[in-house]
Amino acid sequence: MLRRTPDRLPVLRVHNQVSGGRTPWEGQAVAMVATRVVNGETLMQFVSRDTPPQLTSVMRQCFQFTADKRPSAGVLVKVLQKYELACAS
Repeated sequence: MLRRTPDRLPVLRVHNQVSGGRTPWEGQAVAMVATRVVNGETLMQFVSRDTPPQLTSVMRQCFQFTADKRPSAGVLVKVLQKYELACAS
């Protein structure tokens, strides 16, 4: 069953918080972005310094070059749910 839009709002809030409202590599050509990624650059440079450590940690894991080192979707859901609960309390 597809989730309704309101269920996605926590993810959007997390994105806005960790990005500081900036769009990564804005205004750069796709080929330039691809080259930067191939050379090992990640989106971590665009993460706001105010991002909570638990989110920064899982983001670093998501940016691992080797797929086996990246968390599964299930792990990500659990981390984001925990974070959302912590923010609500």
